[in-house]
Amino acid sequence: MEKLEQTDDDLQQALALLQKHNALADTLDRARHYGAMARDALGLFADSPVKRAMLEAIDFAIERAH
Repeated sequence: MEKLEQTDDDLQQALALLQKHNALADTLDRARHYGAMARDALGLFADSPVKRAMLEAIDFAIERAH
C-alpha cells in the first residue's frame, strides 16, 4: 500500500485475511461490549427523548449491516 501498487486481487486478499483471523466477529464482539458500557452509563440519566435517541444510536451502530 505504501508504494501505491494495488492490484485487482487486493480486496479479495484483504477479505481472506479478515476471515482467517476472525477480525469481523472480534470487532462485533468489541462493539457489543462497548455498547453495553455506553448503555450502562446512560442508565444514570432519566428517560428522555435525547436518552432514547442515544440508545437507538448505540443499537444502530452495532446492528447495522456490515
